[in-house]
Amino acid sequence: MLGYVSNLAFSNLPLKVGWRLMLGIGAVPSVILAIGVLAMPESPRWLVMQGRLGDAKRVLDKTSDSPTEATLRLEDIKHAAGIPADCHDDVVQVTHFTN
Repeated sequence: MLGYVSNLAFSNLPLKVGWRLMLGIGAVPSVILAIGVLAMPESPRWLVMQGRLGDAKRVLDKTSDSPTEATLRLEDIKHAAGIPADCHDDVVQVTHFTN
């Protein structure tokens, strides 16, 4: 909707300028999204499945409300991945199961 409204606002400009602004304004959300994706952390579940428990713990510490919640979430992910709860190594060997 905002794209249509901005295009309506630019429709009164001279033809040589208006279409360029319409096209340029349409690219702004894509650029913002691309920058946002670069700042996103990796998925803790994917990190655990790759055996990178230390990295997963750091991501969960950043994204959880408390360290206790981060620890609980990591334990749940490790359980789902088949990693023992008493394993606290930063990097482990994970056996990938195929169906």
